[in-house]
Amino acid sequence: MNDRLADVPAELELKLRDFHGKTLKTIRQPLTLKANAAAVAWRSGVARLIDEAPPQQVVLQARLVAGKETLAEDRLYFRPVKDLVLPSPRIEVATRVLADGGLALVLTADALVKNLYLSFEDVDAAFSDNYFDLLPGETVIVQVNPAGRTPLLKSLKMLHMAQVAA
Repeated sequence: MNDRLADVPAELELKLRDFHGKTLKTIRQPLTLKANAAAVAWRSGVARLIDEAPPQQVVLQARLVAGKETLAEDRLYFRPVKDLVLPSPRIEVATRVLADGGLALVLTADALVKNLYLSFEDVDAAFSDNYFDLLPGETVIVQVNPAGRTPLLKSLKMLHMAQVAA
């Protein structure tokens, strides 16, 4: 959908990836987002994308980009969460102190982290994002605004679906 008054040249990028980060298939489709209009960008179906890949161990990443700007992004899993074969990821966390005195958590993982939930055991805090998927090879930066004193990184608690399902 394009609510701008001018056409926008863009590209639809579809990547089929396993839960450890390996890209199994990539499709790029140039398209033009017509001014003030909506259209279906992909009609070929997912069966063509998934081929022989086990549906309980892959995710489809869809990105719509115009130049260097990501206009939209989404992920599609081919099975309900309860049926996914989730790996046990190793999550790395680094911190940055922000100019306003807040804290930023820089998160990366070596495998899919499905529905990552962040909290601190000793401090109430508002997170700029929470309960999200962290894909291997991606970096997610989450800003933390604590209610009161700044929390210690060692009190950070992370819960995700692979732990719940275990």
